[in-house]
Amino acid sequence: MGLSARFSRLLIASLLAGGAVHAQQTPPQNLLPQMSVPTPVQPAPSEEAIAPAPAPFWPLADAKQLLSVIETIGKRGLLPRDY
Repeated sequence: MGLSARFSRLLIASLLAGGAVHAQQTPPQNLLPQMSVPTPVQPAPSEEAIAPAPAPFWPLADAKQLLSVIETIGKRGLLPRDY
């Protein structure tokens, strides 16, 4: 019986000590960063509201030079349709 008496005293002591430790605990803290509420995204303006881009300006001399390069590009092993 000596063993069971020691065991019961140990059990009672642990329960009492556990209750004291439990009473001293603080509630858990939130360690996660606070999430902010995302701001709603403004809808993109409709296509009607966007002005078309101006046409590129090519001086005639530059356009003729580009055309001559494209026409002779086949001699270099390239395909003119890619340009």
